[in-house]
Amino acid sequence: MEKQEPQKEKKTVEFSQIDSLEANDTVEYEKYIKISNLWVSAMIDQRSMELNAKEQIEPIIEIPDSFLETDNPIGQILSDVGVSEVNYALIAFALTSKIYEGYLEPLAKIMNDHPKVGGSYNQQFKEFVPTVKTIAFFINGGTDSNSSFIYEQIKNSRLIKEQIIKLTPQEGNDNFKNYTISLHDNYFSYIAAGKKPQLGITPDFPAQQLLTKRTFNEIILKDTTTQQLEDLILYAKHHMELDADPMAAKVIKQGFIGLFYGPSGTGKSLTASVIGNELGIDVFRIDLSRLVSKYIGETEKNLERVFQRFDGKNCILFFDEADSLFGKRSEVKDAKDRYANQEISYLLQRVEAFSGLVILASNLKENMDDAFKRRVLSWTYFPRPEADDRLKLWNVHLPESFEYESKEMIAGIAEKYDLTGAYIANVVKLSCLRVLGSNSRILTKAIIEPYIADIYKREGVNRNMQRASMQRNPKLNRN
Repeated sequence: MEKQEPQKEKKTVEFSQIDSLEANDTVEYEKYIKISNLWVSAMIDQRSMELNAKEQIEPIIEIPDSFLETDNPIGQILSDVGVSEVNYALIAFALTSKIYEGYLEPLAKIMNDHPKVGGSYNQQFKEFVPTVKTIAFFINGGTDSNSSFIYEQIKNSRLIKEQIIKLTPQEGNDNFKNYTISLHDNYFSYIAAGKKPQLGITPDFPAQQLLTKRTFNEIILKDTTTQQLEDLILYAKHHMELDADPMAAKVIKQGFIGLFYGPSGTGKSLTASVIGNELGIDVFRIDLSRLVSKYIGETEKNLERVFQRFDGKNCILFFDEADSLFGKRSEVKDAKDRYANQEISYLLQRVEAFSGLVILASNLKENMDDAFKRRVLSWTYFPRPEADDRLKLWNVHLPESFEYESKEMIAGIAEKYDLTGAYIANVVKLSCLRVLGSNSRILTKAIIEPYIADIYKREGVNRNMQRASMQRNPKLNRN
């Protein structure tokens, strides 16, 4: 999409006209961009008249009705971050500045005579760049009655926290009011073409979205585990309603901490992703390798970035191997121990203060700090599967386009080998690849058992089996 200039004879657009654009534009996304640009143009006309008349005409901003609906990217973004004059003004001016900067040309002509307009003039590209001060000016009409409140709203906006809108200090001027605003490239692509970016997925951000197409019917859990999940699932379903209740807010803290514990490979991560998939909630796994730092204070900074980005967002944060982060505090013998204990104390307080759902997974709950255990509202145990559940897992993980050589064979393997769901899934995948290499889709005992032998060997268990060589099947093409 190339930069476009407004028509030179563009007439003043009244607010009532902004939503009157026909819906039959060739590209619907372009329609909503036009509505936003016309709103900016109308606001510039209105504020310019106020400055010329030296009186305040209309300080209240009207958000176009189109953006009060979620059938377009701008409306969806507003719904996600909170519909407000501040948030809409940030989006509208950042979008116009991104590619339709000609609409802002009148501001470049008056910024020197009227400093309250704010803004920065880019000499290289000969264009006006809006600043935080610009947004405040257009919201309050140049009055100072609520300026501090507006600046605080901008600073705390989720558009800023989630890096949808980027604030950049000007060279030699670090006053917050003079930070320039710009729209993140990924969100411009969303507004212009409908390609929605994933929250938090940036190269330097320590979180990854957990995605699955599986449902509750496709995960094999003990009845006791399913029952223990009930309170956590109820919170995920209804916490928005609870948080919006002013009477409940007086006595009930926001947020919910759940603990998944049990042996590795028993479905803790999968269950978290399935809950998100079933309820339509994004699930993000926090990458502890990128979160924890050996440098003093860095771990807290990294964790704060995570919570600032997701606070107020209807999502689930999943901390795998959480005992490495929330472990027991030790006896203080030196400064290093004292700092480590302070770090754990901070982490506990920050997790408790988070307004959303946090799920922590641990192989050994005994390793968790006692103070943290007292903050956990839901405890869910994931045991190793028994023979009947292992048989279900063998069948669930087998694609419908493949088959076992017999029901008796796979039942015998399920009975004989004490494998977790993760290991079973790995064996099935490798076995499917092996039989495809021999132009077959039937998984036999001779194909499956050598892979199990590898697992037992790695775990230090001897089943007197040897890994099958590639020579077992002369038809297998090693190329």
